[in-house]
Amino acid sequence: MERAKAFNKPTVEDAQETLKDTAELNALFELDSYSGVENQILGLVKKLGLDKSDQGTDAVHLRRIRGKVLKRSGTVKLVATGRLDWVGWVEAKTEPVNEVAIDNTARVIRDVNADILAVIEADNRIALGRFSENVLRRIQPVGVAYDHVLLIDGNDERGIDVGLLTRTGFRIRHIRTHIYDTDPAGGLIFSRDCPEYAVETPAGEVVWFLPNHFKSKFGGDNAQSRARRTAQATRTAEIYDELRASGENLVVVLGDFNDTPDSPPLQPLQPLLANTDLRDVSEHPSLTPASSPPKQHTG
Repeated sequence: MERAKAFNKPTVEDAQETLKDTAELNALFELDSYSGVENQILGLVKKLGLDKSDQGTDAVHLRRIRGKVLKRSGTVKLVATGRLDWVGWVEAKTEPVNEVAIDNTARVIRDVNADILAVIEADNRIALGRFSENVLRRIQPVGVAYDHVLLIDGNDERGIDVGLLTRTGFRIRHIRTHIYDTDPAGGLIFSRDCPEYAVETPAGEVVWFLPNHFKSKFGGDNAQSRARRTAQATRTAEIYDELRASGENLVVVLGDFNDTPDSPPLQPLQPLLANTDLRDVSEHPSLTPASSPPKQHTG
């Protein structure tokens, strides 16, 4: 399993800046015409170290599939006139995650021993399946691998997505993605996705799971970040209400919400906790203080 090297910058601000520059350059590369934005593109190309080679810096590189976008002979020049001239993008380089950290994650999953497990920041379905098959069975005492592993590629360009794993007898019957849900301005709502998974239990009941990973506080919890989480919570609440209105009574919203239930001042999670009949699992009467999960979700 791997993680983006951009996270290994000296400071949080440096990492945030690299991710911002990468996203901005990729957005410019998607334009039909580069007329009028040539200097912006070349400025970001140089800043990310792509003026010397496609390998860029230690954090990102340029992946070209077809065509040519830059000419490097002395001074770097933009040779593509728009998106149709070439196929490619800038992406984060990756490096292996510390093996001890992976094993510790596997130990926690083994000890929790959940029949249905939602995960966040997973690379892809194949990597998630290998983690289940190989890592869970490598640790001692040996853990039980999951029979069903599903993950839909989301909107995060770093490839950190949400997924669902289920054990024998818990069959995933239905999947629906929301990666294309947009706000009134046309922007994508979910940083990754809010997929809907309908899981049939051995008893024949159908439980709906909505795994999520809301906008992070990484780099600062500013107004823009809170507004994004509020929009994500609002849309998730709408999806939940739609399921309830269709007669579904067993619906679980779970994952990393990157916030607390009572977080001031905008209280991003209130659309979920105050505007629906959803309840914080830590408040369930069957949970004792020793067994209840922490209430704070700061991510």
